[in-house]
Amino acid sequence: MKGLAVTNPGIEDISASEIRELTKAKTKTYEGYVIFEAENFEDFFRICYRAQSVLKVLFLLDSFKIKKTGDIKEKIKQIKIDEWINRKITFAVRSWINNKEFGAQELEPEVGEFIIDKTNAKVSLESPDTTFFVFINNSECHLGIDFSGGDLGIRDYRIFKGAEKIKPTVAFSLLKIAGFKPEDALLDPFCKSGTIPIEAALSAANFPVNYFSKDRFLFLRLKKFEGMDFGKFFEAEDKKINLKIKADITAADPSFQAINSAKKNANIAGIIKKISFSRKEPKWLDIKFREKSVDKIVSFPPQKSRHTPPKALEKAYDELFYQAEYILRDKGVVALLMEEQGEIEKSAEKYKFRLKEKRNVMQGKEELTILVFVKNK
Repeated sequence: MKGLAVTNPGIEDISASEIRELTKAKTKTYEGYVIFEAENFEDFFRICYRAQSVLKVLFLLDSFKIKKTGDIKEKIKQIKIDEWINRKITFAVRSWINNKEFGAQELEPEVGEFIIDKTNAKVSLESPDTTFFVFINNSECHLGIDFSGGDLGIRDYRIFKGAEKIKPTVAFSLLKIAGFKPEDALLDPFCKSGTIPIEAALSAANFPVNYFSKDRFLFLRLKKFEGMDFGKFFEAEDKKINLKIKADITAADPSFQAINSAKKNANIAGIIKKISFSRKEPKWLDIKFREKSVDKIVSFPPQKSRHTPPKALEKAYDELFYQAEYILRDKGVVALLMEEQGEIEKSAEKYKFRLKEKRNVMQGKEELTILVFVKNK
C-alpha cells in the first residue's frame, strides 16, 4: 500500500529518511512530497503521530498526469473507494493545488459530484467520516484519503511565539542536516521561543510530537478502522519514549523574554528537563562553554531588517563565529537558517569556517536558505 507525505519543498530527503526510520518503508522523493510504500496501516498511523518533518499524510488511491478536471472523474470511475466512501459514510473533498489551471473552489465540489455519482454517499463539510484529498503539483495529480487531518507542522507547545519565523518542520530538518544525534552537545545561541532546542529534545528522547494531542487525527474517525484499539497502538508507541537519556541541549538567547518563552513552551511540550536555558549574549559564550565542548551550533540568527543596523548585524555574526571557533569541537558544525546569507558567509570566512552545504527551503511562500559550516583544518 502506498502513501503520500507532504513536506516543505527543500527538505524532501529529510522527510523520506525520517519515514524510513519510523517504518522501514521504501520512499521516493518529489518536489514538496514523498511517496512511500508501507507494510500496514500502522505505518500510516505512526508517521502521523511521530513525524517531525511532515505536514500531511495521505493513503494513496491513484497517481496520474492531469490536464483537465475530467481526468479525475475517469480515475474515480476506475479506483475502488467503496471501503472508504459509500452510501453509509459521509465525506468531504479537500485539496492542495500548485497549478494555475485549477482552483480549489471549483474543483472540490466538482470532484464531490463525481464521488456522489459513483457511491451515492452524502456530503458533510463540517464533520465528514472520510476526507477525500486531491493533491495537484504541476501536472501530477494524486488522489487519496486524508489520514492526518490538519497541518502536522503545527505544534501544541508553540503558545509563546514572539517574532520567531522558523517552522517546527524546518527546525527539525535543520537539525538533521546538521547531523544532530541524541548524544551531541547542541547549542542554539539565538533560541527565541525555543523551537530548535525543543524539536531536538523531542527527537533525542523519542518523544512523539503529538503525545498530548492523540485525538487530532482523521484516521481515528475512518469507518474502516471502527473497532480498532487505537489506545493499544498509542500505548505501544509511547513505550519507546526515553526520558532518561542524558541530553546536552542548550537554549540561549540575549533576551530574558525569549528565554522565558522558550521555558514555557518546553514545559508544554513535556521535555523541559532535557534542555538547559541560558540568558547569554553571544560574546559571553566562551564563559559558559569550555573549549571544544560543543558538537553542533544550530540556529536562526538575527536577520537583516529596518530595525537592525548593518553594523550591529555584522557584529553579531562576527561574535557568533568567533565564539564558535573556540567552543566547537574540531568536527563541529554550525547550521543556520537565513533569509539573506551574504554577510554571514563573510563572518564565517573571517574565522576560518568553510561552507559545507547550502540548500533552499520553502516556508509557505517564503524561500529561506540553510547554510552548514565546518571548521577549516
